[in-house]
Amino acid sequence: MKLFLSSIIVLFSSVVPFFGQSTVQLFLEDFNGPNLYFQLNSGGVGSDLGNNKWVINNSYDGMGVKPNTTSQDSTYGGQISFAPYSSYLHIYDSTLSPAISNCNYDVTNSSDRFVEMTDGICTKGITDVEFSFFYLCEGSTDAYGELYYNVGTGPWVQVGAAQYKGKSKWKYEQVSDPAFDNVDNLRFGFRWVNTASTNQDSIALGIDDIQIVGTYNSVSSPVTIDIIYINPIVCPGDNLILGFELSDTLCDGSYTIEMSDASGSFNPPLASWSSNVSYPSTTS
Repeated sequence: MKLFLSSIIVLFSSVVPFFGQSTVQLFLEDFNGPNLYFQLNSGGVGSDLGNNKWVINNSYDGMGVKPNTTSQDSTYGGQISFAPYSSYLHIYDSTLSPAISNCNYDVTNSSDRFVEMTDGICTKGITDVEFSFFYLCEGSTDAYGELYYNVGTGPWVQVGAAQYKGKSKWKYEQVSDPAFDNVDNLRFGFRWVNTASTNQDSIALGIDDIQIVGTYNSVSSPVTIDIIYINPIVCPGDNLILGFELSDTLCDGSYTIEMSDASGSFNPPLASWSSNVSYPSTTS
């Protein structure tokens, strides 16, 4: 039998926290897929000038003109995906003819080139965010790489080592900073800088296996769940509208909502639903 209440809506509200803590992978780029997630020679930092430019390919041969790029099975520790000759991001002298497009640079030509993530990632509710990558760069005192991060519409900020150079084998690097945590649009970029000199040729800057991970923590502020019985109230088995309001924003995603039994136990939940949340919405 259905129960009708002509003009009454019954509203029950309760406050429940999100629980759980786990390490999550937020971004991965090994430069072997069909999609490009980096904007090459973007001019985001620096003057964006010079013969030496960013490129992505699997060229390692200097053709006897430039030093060969070190194969990716030669590392200071760790393993690179699809080694020893996988595609990678690197600097090359774009004026050589015939083209030699391994990891090399024109030491006589001053260059300043930047490459950046095309889209940012969301780290709301995520802490201990870490940016890791393999890099190679012999370079010199006036030829080296730099790492930068950017949050939203803010400026690019240098982070990590002051200069990435002096490495003839591939080195695994990990960079973390509290500024990476709990933001809605985090991006990273690499800068290559060299001044004109009389130095001998050396291996330029190469990058591979970029990864971003973090720890997904409990939401610090509670979530208010509003259970609304629509007018008229209907029998068990019919639809129920369940709305929730977050006191802080979350990243885009599909979130699971669980209902306990009468004793408050969620093991197992009495019922569960999935709801898509798009940043910066706090209600659904």
